[in-house]
Amino acid sequence: MVDISRFKAAVFDMDGVVVDTEPVYREHVLMFFREQGVDIGTDDVNVLAGAASDTYQRLLRRWWRDGTGEQATDQEIDALLDEFYERNPIDYASILNQGVRELLASLRSRGIPCALASSSSLADIHNVLRACRLEDAFDYVVSGEEFEESKPNPAIYLHVLDKLGVEAAGCFAIEDSDAGMTAAHRAGIYVVGKRDDRFGYAQTECDVLVDSIAELL
Repeated sequence: MVDISRFKAAVFDMDGVVVDTEPVYREHVLMFFREQGVDIGTDDVNVLAGAASDTYQRLLRRWWRDGTGEQATDQEIDALLDEFYERNPIDYASILNQGVRELLASLRSRGIPCALASSSSLADIHNVLRACRLEDAFDYVVSGEEFEESKPNPAIYLHVLDKLGVEAAGCFAIEDSDAGMTAAHRAGIYVVGKRDDRFGYAQTECDVLVDSIAELL
């Protein structure tokens, strides 16, 4: 059992922690490129798990160029992806991780502020929170796109500490990706890692590993 009662604030990652989106995103990216006649492998797409937005865009452009022989801008690929997702929407509520809602309610009942710090775009974050009916669950929400460098740079976590008004020693973070764990650790925060062996994560940059968020209750 992990004792988090000594902490005064909590920071949640989103993809992989709040919602189990990574395998869904992987399948959607594979489907999207196959529709375009581009064949990429599952192992290739696995590197997107936990990746910052700029890395995600750079890889999409490269796969497009290598697969079609043509250059495409981020805006052109995004337009095609938007149309694809309209036809293949993600049911985020169905992939809400077990224990998340209960843990957030428990922390709130004890007056412990909670933040969401994700490398995803702010638009994607709000889409997920709205679908999962968690719009009011967090005291502060921030996206990695708001910083010059997202995770593993600790800037996003240092920013959250400042916004919540707590010291790093009084805060814990829940992360699954190596980049996220490294970012939190570099900010001096205690890191709870959610175990995930599907994407080749090392998951060594954490203080403790749990199999599910429910363990933190």
